[in-house]
This record gives sequence, structure tokens and C-alpha cells, in this order.
Amino acid sequence: MEYDIDFAESLESQVRRIARHRLEDAASLLDDMPDGPDHAIHGARKHIKQCRALYRLVADSAKEFQRAENQRLGDIARELSHLRDAAALMQVTQYLKHEINSKSNAMLMDRLAKRLERRHRRLTGESEEASEILHKASGDLRQAASDVNRLDLPNGPQKGADCVVTGWEKVGKKARRAIAAAASGHHEEAFHDLRKRSQDRWMHAALISDLWPTAMISIQRQAKSLSDLLGHMQDLSVLDEAITTAPELVQDNVENEAVRDAIRTQQAKLREESLDQAGDLFRKSKPRDGKVIGRLIRKRAGE
Repeated sequence: MEYDIDFAESLESQVRRIARHRLEDAASLLDDMPDGPDHAIHGARKHIKQCRALYRLVADSAKEFQRAENQRLGDIARELSHLRDAAALMQVTQYLKHEINSKSNAMLMDRLAKRLERRHRRLTGESEEASEILHKASGDLRQAASDVNRLDLPNGPQKGADCVVTGWEKVGKKARRAIAAAASGHHEEAFHDLRKRSQDRWMHAALISDLWPTAMISIQRQAKSLSDLLGHMQDLSVLDEAITTAPELVQDNVENEAVRDAIRTQQAKLREESLDQAGDLFRKSKPRDGKVIGRLIRKRAGE
């Protein structure tokens, strides 16, 4: 199902349509797992993120609904994240191996990857706990899809345009606050918030891409690149925490410190790169963007 809003139709009907399909597709992935559990969890989490971003775009006109559904979908995503992280940690060791190109680091990451693979099999194999998590998540997603009909949005081109423009501009304001906090040294929480805002911008640009293709495609590309950088940062933090809570992942104190040093080195590089990219994406965005988006929505709705 296409992830874009047809502004020739009512905003309410379009948001309901997209949300329902995202949530039903996520549930089906968890039920059927056509390419295995790792791909199913990854795909379901992507659909959930798209739905949460969609609701944020129209939150100004549906505050209570957005707040409740954001909480519900966030809870589902967090349950799935325990299973997702087991696979992501194997990938982040390969990322560190590639980014810090030395023989000693390559050997270190290969050893760590083997231990993480064993841990992944134990956590996400045929365990009863994993099956229960997936089954519950699927049921909760189908209930959320059914509850999409509770969404109530204003009718008319002007109100619909105002709703979307407000959602677009709020993302930029929140992102700029996160950039300022991250640049002043409040790293982890600020960078985490910045990643959420970059994902919102990426997905919101996809939702309205048909209105202004040249601008929105460029924004999607920039926001996706920034989100990927910040995603690597987050996965490195998860790896650091995993080593703390599961000391069997490293052989001794020397290996422990070597892994943490690699994590710290790459995170410092990513902080600098992500702040540069965030400035390009959010600081240079002009106030005219919202006005153009609003005008294009009203024009499309009047066609």
C-alpha cells in the first residue's frame, strides 16, 4: 500500500487508510514471517514507525487520539525491540569492523560477532517467550488497526492544510532544540530525540512527496542519511550496554576495554557527522516551506 496522502480526498479518510494498512501489514508479517523472524520484526517495526510518524503529522487536530495511539504503538515497538536488538548487535559489530579498519579490530569484532550470534539464537530461536511476544504484538497491532476508525480530523482544504503544516513545522522546531542540546554536550538523550525527528521528517516528506516532488525527494534523502548515522550511534550504545549486562560477551578486561574504545571512537565521529548533517537538514529549512506546503495542499484539494 502506498505511503502517501492523496489530498484530493479528505485528510481523515487518507490518514485512516494509510494507518490501517501499515498496522495490518505489520501484524501479518509477525504472523506469517515469510523471510524469518528477523526480517518480520524489522519490517513490522518499520510499519509501526511509519504509523506513529503519520499520527504525529496530524497530531494538532487529534491530540488525545495521537497521544493514546503513540503510547500503544510505542509499547508494542519496545517489546519487539528486545528481539530486534539481538540481531542488530551482530550487524553493528560488522559495522565497527568496516569503519575501524585494522587487523586487531577485525579479529576482535569477529570473536564478538560469534558470541552475539550464539546469544541471538538463544533469545530469538524457537523459544516460548519469543513466540508469546510476537503473538501478543500481532494481536495488539490488529486492535490498533481496528481502532483507526476512532480518528476524527477536520474537513475542508484549509483546515486540512493547517493541520499538516503545523505538524511539519513542529518537527523542525523540536529538531532544532535537539541540535542545540546535542551541540552543548547533552549527548545521548538529545541525539536520540534528533533521530526521532529525522525519521519524522523523512516519513513526512514521503507522505506529501506527490505535492512537491523535487523538494521532498531531496529531504527524504537527507533525512534518511541522518537517521542512519544516528541509528548506528544508538546501536553502539546498545552494544555497550549488552557488554555491561552480559559480561560473557567479552573474554577479559583487556577485550572489554578494546571493544568499548572502538565504540567510543566511532560514536565521537558519528556525533560530529550527524550534527553537520542535521544543520543542513533543519537549520537551513526556510519558513516558506510550510507556506508552500499549505498552498499546494489547498490547490490539490480544490482540483
